[in-house]
Amino acid sequence: MLYAYMRETHERPIAICTPRSQLCALFFALLSLGVQSARAQDPLIATENRSASIVARESKAPERFVVGCDSGDITIEIDATLTDSRVEAVFQLVGRSASDLANRKATIRLFATRTADDSIVVEPVLPDGIRAGERVDIIVRTFAAGDTSMRAKSGAMKATGVRGKLRLRGGNGAVMLRECVGPIDVHSAHGAVDIQDATSDVHIASKYAPVSLRYAEGADAEFKIETTNGPVTVSVSAAYDGAATLRTTAGGIVLHDTAKRMRTPRIGDTVAQVELGAGVAQSIVETSNGTVVFEARAAVVAPTTAPK
Repeated sequence: MLYAYMRETHERPIAICTPRSQLCALFFALLSLGVQSARAQDPLIATENRSASIVARESKAPERFVVGCDSGDITIEIDATLTDSRVEAVFQLVGRSASDLANRKATIRLFATRTADDSIVVEPVLPDGIRAGERVDIIVRTFAAGDTSMRAKSGAMKATGVRGKLRLRGGNGAVMLRECVGPIDVHSAHGAVDIQDATSDVHIASKYAPVSLRYAEGADAEFKIETTNGPVTVSVSAAYDGAATLRTTAGGIVLHDTAKRMRTPRIGDTVAQVELGAGVAQSIVETSNGTVVFEARAAVVAPTTAPK
């Protein structure tokens, strides 16, 4: 066996290295290079903002929007104090190197323009599409929104106060609608659907998430809900006039008759037919695996002021 030792000379000590110590030094040198290489390959992340303003039409009629995004949330907000529409987009970008990230920041853009049919089309533009880890969140603020279409492959879609036909196509993200006046058509794969204060016909097609629909007071409209795997909750106002058929393959049926006017010509563990009033409305709820909860609310009585 060889041993390391120090040999004293007249000038200075000289270190004698064994083959084992040389191998150790080489190992740690290679390990250090590997760590540095891995760090060099780590993706770089940056956030960039883009915005656009769209001048309103002379008529000041509610704007029609077509908004799409592959990855990121879409939100539509109504602000009656606005005179024009404004779109804001927050890009979260991933670069493979510092120069690649700088180039990406310089080449992204927000497409937001009025088309020939007077619709406002909004969509983020990235040079080679959305990369893994990237997203673009879009917020549309306007004085009034009419017919609106939204598409998000991976991200939530939210809207409040839209007055017109509302069409949403989602892949992996929640849908949240509040106080929207007009027909609603929602297709969602892996996101919960929550609609509050609806006033018109509603169609919901969902696969793997819960669905909740509540009608505004005084609303009388039909609904059709189809879901593969998830509970469904529907609450109708005292004005609802018609029938509703509720079906589930693996789940239960729960009825809440707050209004005390519900008739059930057919009721069982997995199917129920409910009648309210004498109207011709025919609504349907169908789910393969989930409980169906149906509520018929009583009329809301406005509080009276006692005489002084």
